[in-house]
Amino acid sequence: MLNTLGEVQAAPHEGRIKTLDSMRGLASLTVLLGHVLASIFPNGNFWLDKTPLHIISSSHEAVVFFFLLSGYVLTYQYANKSFEYKSFLIGRVARIYIPYIVAVLLSLVLYTFFKDNAPVHYNNFLKSQWQFTYSNSLLVDHILLVGNFKTDTINTVIWSLVHEMRVAILFPVLLLILKLNWRIVICLSLLVSVLAGFAIVHGVNPSAGYNNSYVYTCHYFSMFLIGALLARYQSFIISRYRSIPKLIRNAMLVTALLVYTTSHLTFSVLHVLGAGAILKYSFLISDWLTSIASFYLMVAAIAVAGTKHWVESKPLVKLGKVSYSLYLVHLPVLYVVYKLMPTAPFELALGIGTVLSLYLSTIFNKLVELPAAKLGKKAIHLLSRYTIRVA
Repeated sequence: MLNTLGEVQAAPHEGRIKTLDSMRGLASLTVLLGHVLASIFPNGNFWLDKTPLHIISSSHEAVVFFFLLSGYVLTYQYANKSFEYKSFLIGRVARIYIPYIVAVLLSLVLYTFFKDNAPVHYNNFLKSQWQFTYSNSLLVDHILLVGNFKTDTINTVIWSLVHEMRVAILFPVLLLILKLNWRIVICLSLLVSVLAGFAIVHGVNPSAGYNNSYVYTCHYFSMFLIGALLARYQSFIISRYRSIPKLIRNAMLVTALLVYTTSHLTFSVLHVLGAGAILKYSFLISDWLTSIASFYLMVAAIAVAGTKHWVESKPLVKLGKVSYSLYLVHLPVLYVVYKLMPTAPFELALGIGTVLSLYLSTIFNKLVELPAAKLGKKAIHLLSRYTIRVA
């Protein structure tokens, strides 16, 4: 047992922070809408992508936000208590892996029934779904989860969960890094990310699926670290934030939102500026712009927690609680609904799929996600009873 964060500053909030739950829900919703709009508008030929309204479909940005949020939440949990690695891993397996494996198996069942029932009019994004040949080795790869495998087959959103589980395994390393001065942590995060980006660009450890190589995990590990820094220095950061005049805070909030929703245009901007030498690294710049914006948005959300802000409204908080389930089920649901309505207007099928995804996510949450979390708590309790713990 390791009391790694003994020096962490006291957190100003106890328990769950509802504003962050709401933000998680909104981010998950943008992933859903991003996939819907990518299916309606082929080749990304969608004018919203070139405007700040891209925020309603900012799916990749949402995943980067999830990485920061995970780093924050996991570190926040151990701000005032000791870290026990076995219990931590059991909790992460219950929280992430069990719902994941159920979603994968359900997707395989649906794939078996609907793979040959081709729609009359395919569109780009949906066309890329379930275009694979099943094999036992593919299933084994999905069961193991943490390897470098074809994540863009059964359920393409799972690529981010590969990084979540790898970072969970490496979490003691993250906690040890946090004991360093915050300036060193930031510099280390940037260095690891840049080195990983250099390796990615030069073809080191290429991804078998979407962005799921081990080198990509090194890059995204930096995002987790930035989120963890917020948890470690939360009291100081929130205090400084609240000391800023409200007008300036609001201006910074608007700026953060603009950066968040336009960071995906980094490649285009660099191309126009003629920065050919760094075009290949635009994904690094884009992810870091998203991370900086996400950090500020998280700070702003934490600062208004408990003040009955609209971000704490019941519908948004509820959406946040089912966000992981929504993330897991929405693509199979969209695909199956479209398959079942081959002659219906494309937009109508996707509209029904969107509503159905939201509804089924609540069911998946109740039947799978919550029971899995309870199972994890029971397992941790049993472990604590039969393990000699040394403080």
